[in-house]
Amino acid sequence: DGDGDGDKNGDAEHASWCRTLALTRAYVRRAFFIDDLRIPPHALVPAAGGRAAYVRFVMQLMLLSSRRRARTPANERVPPWPVHALGRDVVGLDIGTGHSAIYSLIAASLYGWRTIAVDVDESSVESAKANAGRNEHVKDLVDVRLVRHDVPMLDAVHSPVDFCMCNPPFFEDGVDANGSHGHLPGSAGAPHTPLGMGRQHELCASGGDTAFALRLAAESRQRPADVYWFTTLLGRKVAYRALVSNLETERPKPNVVRTCTIQPGNGRNATTRWVVAWSFVAPPSSRTTPLCRIGVEGAVDWPADVAGHRDEARDAIGEDNNAD
Repeated sequence: DGDGDGDKNGDAEHASWCRTLALTRAYVRRAFFIDDLRIPPHALVPAAGGRAAYVRFVMQLMLLSSRRRARTPANERVPPWPVHALGRDVVGLDIGTGHSAIYSLIAASLYGWRTIAVDVDESSVESAKANAGRNEHVKDLVDVRLVRHDVPMLDAVHSPVDFCMCNPPFFEDGVDANGSHGHLPGSAGAPHTPLGMGRQHELCASGGDTAFALRLAAESRQRPADVYWFTTLLGRKVAYRALVSNLETERPKPNVVRTCTIQPGNGRNATTRWVVAWSFVAPPSSRTTPLCRIGVEGAVDWPADVAGHRDEARDAIGEDNNAD
């Protein structure tokens, strides 16, 4: 009967969610040294490879905008990156960190960056704090905070930071990626994702990622010097085009706009995401300066017991994005 079919579908979705979480937990442990990642039932499980590609793009921006370089004797090879690009000197704002805090954890684990990780959802903040706390090597680098949804996103910043990262809900309320209105069990109004994952507030918001991106652009014009690089991930091309058009036409215009296309997966599983970055502080010459191609080796001190897993990390963040 109908109820029986619903139960079977719910069981299949739960099993799929559990498998996806188990694979993600194993992957982030091997590739990024993130232990015991936990996510509440049917919350969004992050696609770690794509998340790492976004962090890598931000690293490229840090290299591009670094304001001081390591002092190296003339007879020694110049280090591949400026001092400013690594370690606690780099501070970022992770807007909408989610239950996993995956961006902040990857950034801290690979590059030693400090982040202020904020969310408007109490459950997400509680889970993010716990995930950071279970990882001794990064727990002091990730500052998770609960913020109000009715105040400017940048109010979490009390002194200038090097970057902000955002992964906003892609869809408008009650509308999924195919324009239908499929709902998940126990999550009224949430879109029906292919793997049956994600809660309402993680996947849907009024106006979707377009409205979020334009709001961030407006806030950035009010506080242009508070963030060196504003960045956001976008899941729909219409949002990408709307944001780039806004940055190119509305005043004041940023000095620099850079973009990146991320395509984790392959074949039928390939999904395109876009990252847009802009700066009112970076010199105009940064518009066309080639971005450094970097791997992960040497970025931080890798734990000896996982040094053999550098290949997985290189695959995760090395060649799956196309920045310009």
